[in-house]
Amino acid sequence: MRVNNLFSRRKRKFKITTNSKHNYPIASNSLNQDFKVFGDNQVLVSEITYMQTKQGWMFLTVIIDLFSRKVVGWSMSDNVTTQDTIIAAWHMAIKSNVITEQFIFNSDRASPYASYKFTNSLKSDNGLVKQSRSRKGTCWDNTEAKSFFNSLKVERVYKHNYSLKSEAELSVFQ
Repeated sequence: MRVNNLFSRRKRKFKITTNSKHNYPIASNSLNQDFKVFGDNQVLVSEITYMQTKQGWMFLTVIIDLFSRKVVGWSMSDNVTTQDTIIAAWHMAIKSNVITEQFIFNSDRASPYASYKFTNSLKSDNGLVKQSRSRKGTCWDNTEAKSFFNSLKVERVYKHNYSLKSEAELSVFQ
């Protein structure tokens, strides 16, 4: 392997970053680890992750359609506010999809997902969205989004030491 300059990529140690200690109401777990869907726009899952640059942290939010496994909405920002993370990704997801039937939107319990600003945004979308939250301390409830981030970080992010935030954003976009 050394002769061919091949080496393995290792996953970094898991670190809990979700702040679920907030006073916002928590939706029930409607998805309940049932990841079988039979068409587009039936279940969307979302997650927020972070990347370090020499200029500071960058936060990436994705919304993934469980049927196609396609990222239908995403945002990247230098803060973790509701407006700059999940709402920006949500607007992209809604603009890129024609949604005519009720669907489940599953996420973890992080405060941007539970905030009144975001939950009111979901309610304003003609009542088509049924919000679902992962159970506390159960990463398997949102495993599809976490798996996406694992692949992204191992295959792309961990290979680079980003100097600029814009460099990280361009790298992830590519």
